[in-house]
Amino acid sequence: MQRAEQQGEVLKNKRAESARRGADLICNWICQQQISGPDGESIIEAVRREFAVRDQLGNLPPLPNRAAPPLPELIKRSRPETAFPDDASTVDWYHEWLSRWAYFAFRDPVVRDQALEDALERQWKR
Repeated sequence: MQRAEQQGEVLKNKRAESARRGADLICNWICQQQISGPDGESIIEAVRREFAVRDQLGNLPPLPNRAAPPLPELIKRSRPETAFPDDASTVDWYHEWLSRWAYFAFRDPVVRDQALEDALERQWKR
């Protein structure tokens, strides 16, 4: 029983560290895209809502068995094919992009959700 508790604690710590690194990646991506704090907040919140709803409905696509490509390549491949909008729909465009790459970059939903939560909190401080 003690061993199971230790393993649970190790998993919890690994997930927390992965989520922290994930939040760093998300925040760095937002800064690289030159997205303002309020827009970053809107984008991340929309992605969080989408994952929550789709997870509840059970309609997230299956993850491939193979490892994801390196993050820069994954992000590049995940970019929406539609032209970058020059109106208020830019938040939606970035939401689509972030949700695509975050889904495949963070295969553990607990890590993904915590990374998004942490990144959202950081946007409030920008």
